[in-house]
Amino acid sequence: MKRIAIIFLTVFSIAGCNPKKIETKHSVNGQITKEFVSQIMVEYQTNKFNTLVISSYGGLEEAAIELADFIHENKIKVTAKNVCMSSCAMYILPSGSSSYVMDDTLVAFHPSVISFEEFIDMSQVPTSRQSYLKNSYASIYRFHEIHSIDNTLVKRALDVLTPLCVNDVSNPMNLRLQYSFWIPDKKNLEKHGYIFLGYWPENRQEAEALVSLRIKPGVEWVFGQGEKKIENNEITKLAFRSICNE
Repeated sequence: MKRIAIIFLTVFSIAGCNPKKIETKHSVNGQITKEFVSQIMVEYQTNKFNTLVISSYGGLEEAAIELADFIHENKIKVTAKNVCMSSCAMYILPSGSSSYVMDDTLVAFHPSVISFEEFIDMSQVPTSRQSYLKNSYASIYRFHEIHSIDNTLVKRALDVLTPLCVNDVSNPMNLRLQYSFWIPDKKNLEKHGYIFLGYWPENRQEAEALVSLRIKPGVEWVFGQGEKKIENNEITKLAFRSICNE
């Protein structure tokens, strides 16, 4: 009887050394701004959640990277719910200790600041703007290095989305695009270092059903590309020399 009691206490003690970690979630929905990021950080200081559930159509790139750094430093998991586009998809989702996409969630890419880098003549950009661009390039490349992401996927976004012309000659980044956003195929994502668990559309038909849930009708977009070589570089260069006519 004494031996049984000792065995029981030993097993109980070992089990008690490794209690199962309880998942604590914090859900957010909205545009990614400095204020949006600040609110999440404040919430974390009060309630140390280990999973951030986010729904966002995107927002400021620098704000998204600030939040991504915070998520990475604190080893927070990220779950995308309903929609995660642009800076949400490019920075916040991949920054998690794990990155999960819920069913029927649209994850899509827009051009990044570095998508414009090779097409912008810095000598024609105002000094104040040059500083902003250089700092943005540096923070984005640092993010990609930390997370082992191949930045060519984002850098080629303009070639995929097909620029048509410049809306504002004083701001060459204000382009009119043929396609509004891009859903890469999962194989290509993983090749470039974006490891997203959970749901991902396998073909254009599945993607269309998903887009119809989250995006207003009439918006043009691209699915896939896979390993296909993009041949639109000259078209992209031409677009930067063309002013849109209303």
